Amino acid sequence: VMRATRAIISGSSALLLLDIFADFVPEDLDIFVTAPHANTLVNYLIGTEHYWQTSYVVVTEDAQTDVLDVHGGISRVTRLSAGTFHIDVIVSAENTATFPIAHWWTSLLMNFVSADTLCCAYPTLTLERRGLYHPLRLLHPSYPDGTNVFYQNRYSERGYE
Repeated sequence: VMRATRAIISGSSALLLLDIFADFVPEDLDIFVTAPHANTLVNYLIGTEHYWQTSYVVVTEDAQTDVLDVHGGISRVTRLSAGTFHIDVIVSAENTATFPIAHWWTSLLMNFVSADTLCCAYPTLTLERRGLYHPLRLLHPSYPDGTNVFYQNRYSERGYE
């Protein structure tokens, strides 16, 4: 289904595949897809994999184009759950699923896995367990109260600088 929908996996799950020393378990799975393929992917996850939809967020056009906004590059997010595991189906604001990845708050998350490829945007830093951080993005008011420090600490606790 990843190939058929041209979906990619990014976030901590992609980082886990790259880091042979990682010992954390991702709390969710971030799947990025373009708008024409989003419903196909969501319907597959609900109908075949037995997830259920727990939330649906449409991102304002202003937030989509704001490079500092937590939703930069994203047009909508559908959260699916099965037990305690969550999948966020993240729909790109542009014609490529990779577009929102450039908006991540740290280079540690600028990796992705497709049906055929594993890509690491900053291989030397990532494999040294170090990342570049975008402080203006982390301090942007679009982040829910207190979550910016939470996200930084999450990766520090996992052994990343």
